[in-house]
Amino acid sequence: MFVAALDKGEGRFALHGNSAVSGEEALTCYLSPFDALVDVGLTLPEQRVQILEVANIAPGKLKGQGNGPVSFCVHMAWQARAGRVLLRQGGAPQAIMFAPYRSDSWNDAALLADSIARLVDEVHERAGLFAWKETAQTFADWGKIRLEALVQEAWAQAPVMEADGAIPDFDQFAMFDPEFRQWHFVPAHELMSDALEW
Repeated sequence: MFVAALDKGEGRFALHGNSAVSGEEALTCYLSPFDALVDVGLTLPEQRVQILEVANIAPGKLKGQGNGPVSFCVHMAWQARAGRVLLRQGGAPQAIMFAPYRSDSWNDAALLADSIARLVDEVHERAGLFAWKETAQTFADWGKIRLEALVQEAWAQAPVMEADGAIPDFDQFAMFDPEFRQWHFVPAHELMSDALEW
């Protein structure tokens, strides 16, 4: 699991969160450093960022508001429809997040992916990405500059469309395969219906 630390200047960094989860700020966790750079690169293109592995962050660095528990979520994919990534106002895509969870332990953050492992695997398998864990580990070993170049390539070739208020708003999960340099789209309704039966 990885997190993105945003450069606030003068040697200060803040961990990247997402306010769309449960109406509160939640620390965004990523399955790979590539996913983290895609997310921050697309939604905060001018922001300098460091990608950190959760296991390497000191426990004392994890504090919520009022020093209470922190809400975590896992970045899974992008909202899409008709084989195109949906762009929101301002031109950024909207992420799909899973498993809001409150904790005061980095160990829990590291285990968060395990708690939704079946759904994570199912999304990747339906996209044809059966070896996604091995691929994620491969890109974990890449340097930041090389990863950023791949992020730019991914976004340059992304099929996109502006959100238009249609119902349903999105009906696919969009994922980029960094190994074969291509986007995949997974039907959301079918996946979620099957997940409710597990």
